[in-house]
Amino acid sequence: MIWKYPFLLVAVWLSVGDNTVVSGCFTVASMFEERYRNSTTPLKAYTSLMPIISERIELTSNCQNSTNQTFEWTVEQRQGPIWRKLYVASPNAKVYDLAMCELGPGFYKLSCSLAVVSWGVRTMRQDTMYLHLIDPPLVAGIEGGEKLTVNSDADIFLDAVSNSYDPVIGYGKEYHLAFYWQCFKVVEGNLKKYLTPLSDDTSYLSGARCTVSFTSTGVVTVSASSLQLNAWFLFEVVVSKNVRSARAIQAIHIVDDARPELFLYCKWNCEMKRSRRVRMIYDTRLNCTNCTDDELTAATYQWDLYKYYGANYGLVLSGPDEKVFQLAADFLDPGKSYKLKVTVSNVGTLPSAWATSVFIVSGEPYDGTCTVNPLTGNAATDDFRFECKNWKDDGPRYDRNKTLDADEPLTYVISQIKGNVAQIIYTGNEATTVQKLEVCPKESNYLCKIEFRIRDLFNAEAIVNIDVTVHNPAPDLPPVPLEDTYDPEEGNPVLRRFLEEAELAVRLLKMSRDSEKMAKVASAYMSAINDMPLPEVTSASIADAAVAGDGDVNNVVANALTFLTSHSPDMIRTQEATAVLTSATLEAIELLVLAPYTVGHGNIDSNGIVLPTTKPSVEILIMLTSALSTTIEKPEIVMPGIESNVSNGLSTLSKVFMETLKHTRDISQIESAMKAIGDAESRLNNIQANDDIVEDLDDLDGAKIFVNKHLTKGERMFNDFERKYLKKVIKTKRQIERQKRQQHIGKTFGNSEIITGSIFALMGRIKKKTLDQEEFGLSVEEETAQSIVNSSRAPLNGINFKLDGLKNETTGNKNPVILKLRVVKRNIYTDGDNAKLVNSPVVVARVQKEDGSLAEISKPVVKQADPVTSPYKLITPLFIKEDAAKLFYHRLFYRSLLLNICLSVLPINDIKLVYDMFLRTGTPPTDITFDHYTSYKEKEGESGINYCIPAGILKRTGVVYLGLRPRLNEADDASGLKSTTTSNESSVLETPYMFRVTTIGCFAWDAQLQDWNSSMCEV
Repeated sequence: MIWKYPFLLVAVWLSVGDNTVVSGCFTVASMFEERYRNSTTPLKAYTSLMPIISERIELTSNCQNSTNQTFEWTVEQRQGPIWRKLYVASPNAKVYDLAMCELGPGFYKLSCSLAVVSWGVRTMRQDTMYLHLIDPPLVAGIEGGEKLTVNSDADIFLDAVSNSYDPVIGYGKEYHLAFYWQCFKVVEGNLKKYLTPLSDDTSYLSGARCTVSFTSTGVVTVSASSLQLNAWFLFEVVVSKNVRSARAIQAIHIVDDARPELFLYCKWNCEMKRSRRVRMIYDTRLNCTNCTDDELTAATYQWDLYKYYGANYGLVLSGPDEKVFQLAADFLDPGKSYKLKVTVSNVGTLPSAWATSVFIVSGEPYDGTCTVNPLTGNAATDDFRFECKNWKDDGPRYDRNKTLDADEPLTYVISQIKGNVAQIIYTGNEATTVQKLEVCPKESNYLCKIEFRIRDLFNAEAIVNIDVTVHNPAPDLPPVPLEDTYDPEEGNPVLRRFLEEAELAVRLLKMSRDSEKMAKVASAYMSAINDMPLPEVTSASIADAAVAGDGDVNNVVANALTFLTSHSPDMIRTQEATAVLTSATLEAIELLVLAPYTVGHGNIDSNGIVLPTTKPSVEILIMLTSALSTTIEKPEIVMPGIESNVSNGLSTLSKVFMETLKHTRDISQIESAMKAIGDAESRLNNIQANDDIVEDLDDLDGAKIFVNKHLTKGERMFNDFERKYLKKVIKTKRQIERQKRQQHIGKTFGNSEIITGSIFALMGRIKKKTLDQEEFGLSVEEETAQSIVNSSRAPLNGINFKLDGLKNETTGNKNPVILKLRVVKRNIYTDGDNAKLVNSPVVVARVQKEDGSLAEISKPVVKQADPVTSPYKLITPLFIKEDAAKLFYHRLFYRSLLLNICLSVLPINDIKLVYDMFLRTGTPPTDITFDHYTSYKEKEGESGINYCIPAGILKRTGVVYLGLRPRLNEADDASGLKSTTTSNESSVLETPYMFRVTTIGCFAWDAQLQDWNSSMCEV
């Protein structure tokens, strides 16, 4: 109970165990999950995956106007029977990233106290949870394979650095490890028991030692000539750090037959235990001092994968003749062991060389369940509880023991799956979490899936899927009342309240400094707003309103013009709210990704708040990328200029991805990162794109006698002037909105280039050649300059691209270059006067030389043999009685003299008809008066035409009329008809046909002019 007096403040609270409570301000009684509040069931985690602890209380409406929230965290470590307080960094926030404390293995007690001041009243809460941290085992490995041959005149290069690391610090940082090498002479018959999977046989330690001395470094060199010829030797390295150690062995056969040396390298999915759900990639290196380049090129590779059945190996797969071996995900069996052998033959007349690698596939977590409660709810506003129980895993051990497996730390990744889009909503060590969800797709009746990935130390996963229904709590806005009086000053009060709730939700999370949850909640509200249909006026809605009315279209026209020429209060308020949500997401990115590395000594910001010292996980980066991408999913509700800020945030995230993934050994992380960045870039391209706006409210410039336009019932209720004027107003309104956005396009474009560069770099990491996204496609080719220029390549997003030459490069030379192709489905280069002429896919090509500089492309050539962007229309032609020319007329808009006009006319009946073509700008042609005439040169058996009229034939732009004169194909005798009076009968020539007309042009971006230029490109 709390009393408040003008000059006296007294707070009284109840204490129950470790949980101190003052009622009335908090929504829940406990800060932490119940199971972790008991010392017998602590939260368990590896020190390599330090948990991020978040207390779970939310403020009630009583305290939503609180002026101050103060968090104080205490960390104690159990030492024997006592708890000792640790003086570590403590954030003034509801989220505690324990990585900032640099805690080692041990048993810990975490306490959090929260004081809230609201309306001058101070409310407090305190709670405690327990944590058990465990060091993961070190990883040790020797490069080149477990078993291989080396010539006696060569040096044996032993590398334990590349494959050895401490998971606590991460791969690629070997400087903290100690290495101890030994060498033993062994009998070939004993190798099996030493190299068999799961073997812990070290009896070789009592055998004969080599007369070789080693340094204590991670990379050592041994002269093979110092070892006995035709004998087997076992090299062992013990990698250690403090009390932890791991060993690796490599068996080498010394030979004297001049065979090439073959080394086998694991590139991806190379952990102590492999994951079956991730692709595995091995590479090779072939050394031969006495071989020619042609002999090495002619070498053949044989890959054999064997599965271990307890006593012997059985062949399960033979791979292709490639230097690189790739094994698809989900091929291997969890908990099983395998041997991979590669044999190289046909290197001149030399004997074959071989190398092997033995590995174990991690067993997956088992015997657990996961639940979601409730299964139906509203996005953004409702809490969903996710809980997993009783999961077990064998961890670094090689056999299952349910008692020990129940204590193994696990990681939980929970995603909301909407179609082919996965939005991460939680990643961490806690098996229970409460989160908000986004709106499920309307087209699936708001049904989608929750995916639980229960992940062990080696990224082996168990997957559970649960269906949920998540509705949109945003109001259904009524359409603009065009039949009644429209008041532009009125706004929807239900929408206004919903948007206010969204802004309040992120403001409260900002006060509690829970940046991750702030981004998630902002994304959930954005999903609801994106799904909400906004009132708009289009040609179709105007026509529909005219039909629904009483026949008097004056009110419809007046209301439509009022809406189109005034500011919509609902749209303005929606854009303001989405700007707040976007700002909250960008602030979360700043605090989670950037601020910890820019605030200086001690990682304390200007407000004295301690910030995390470790980069967020890949999963958190993916979540932030998806959340930020959601803010620009629906361009019309994005306030002009906001997309520029979003592009800056996406650019930052793409660069952080590059840094975070620099040393990753998990190819799936790179693939997931590319998809997240690619999806975001697609939405950025969508908002940048120069769309050609086509409206149906149109008139035909008085040429009705020649060209028939079928108007709908609603369109017929307007006169020609009204249709033209309404079309002009709609188009002008959209142009004005586009111009506002255009002011920020330069910054957005620059960031888009950075994002694309990051994706290309990630593609290079995993040797991926192509990437297809919704709005763009990428392709990478690494060849000689000669091959790049002369080669033909598969179309990318429907575009065929080739190079005609490189400036300052000799065509036909063998210098290695890299061609990077990017095809954007719509034009995003929208500066310059000619930008309006380019509304087709855009090809961006860069050729990078060996020294990293760019080669200048002398003349790019773009070919598009069958432009499919324009659909066919079924035409039922009729000759016009007044038309002596006897032509069928069509109308098109010719934007530029630089465009090719491509026609396709295909009769639907089995009659061999072809068509001559007459074109004229401004008015319909006749067979006497025209700007261009083409007599189609038909082939035998041909029906219809597919023909492109070259650019430059027409001398004026604007409306162009096409007249088609049908005639029978006289080169074809199968019809039995000749060019007689009979052949001109209307019943034959008026055969219906499928019609398509497409204009094709090629423009190149001129960086100096900052505009499109047709003189630099060929079609």
